[in-house]
Amino acid sequence: MASKEERLAKKILGSNNIRRVETGETPFTKKYKIVVFTPLEKTDELTFAMASAGAGTIGNYTVCSFRMKGAGTFMGNEKTDPLVGSKGKFEMAEEIRLEMICSRKNLKKAIDKMYEVHPYDEPAFEIYEVLTREKRGGQMITVTLKKKTAAKDLLNRINPEIKLSVLPKDLKMIKIKECIIDSSDKEEVKLSNYPAGILYIKKNKKKLKAYLT
Repeated sequence: MASKEERLAKKILGSNNIRRVETGETPFTKKYKIVVFTPLEKTDELTFAMASAGAGTIGNYTVCSFRMKGAGTFMGNEKTDPLVGSKGKFEMAEEIRLEMICSRKNLKKAIDKMYEVHPYDEPAFEIYEVLTREKRGGQMITVTLKKKTAAKDLLNRINPEIKLSVLPKDLKMIKIKECIIDSSDKEEVKLSNYPAGILYIKKNKKKLKAYLT
C-alpha cells in the first residue's frame, strides 16, 4: 500500500514519470532543553508560564517537564537582592532543577517568560542543544524522475494559483530530476544539506511549501 508521501508524489510529479522512490527514516529534529533552578514553591508557576510560551511540548502532550530536588549555593555582593538569606553571606537553599524541551522558534519566548516569573534577581539557567525524534508521524521520501521536468510545471501542480508569468526567468529554465517530499514533524529545513537542483516539498498539516536547493 502506497504511503501518503508516495500518493502525494504521484499527484504532483505524475505517476508515469516516477522512476524510483526511496523511503527514509523519520529524521531527528534539533530542539533545545531549558534547565532552570527554582524554589520549590515557584516550580508549578514557572512550569505553566514557560509552557504557555511553547516549552514542554512532546508530541500530543504539553506542560511536559522533569524535576529533581537538590541544594543550591550562592553568595551575593552588595548590588544583589537575594530572595533567601543576606547579601555578602554564603547561603544554601533547597531548589528544584526544572527541565523542559523547547523548539528554536519558541526558545526566546520561553526564556522571557522564565525571567518574568522567576523570583530570583539572577535566575540560574542553562540551554542545551538536543536531538529528538517523534515516535510516529510522517517521513521523508526521495523521488527520482524518469525525465527532467520544468520546475515551473511542478510548482504549478503544487499550487495552481501560482502565476507563472511572475516567476524569475532563471527559475523558469530550471528542470528537476529529483524531489524530496517531507511530511515529518521537523520544523527546520536545511537546504544546505542537499545538492543543488532538488525540489524539496515540505508537507505540514494541510500546507505544502516548496524549496529549490
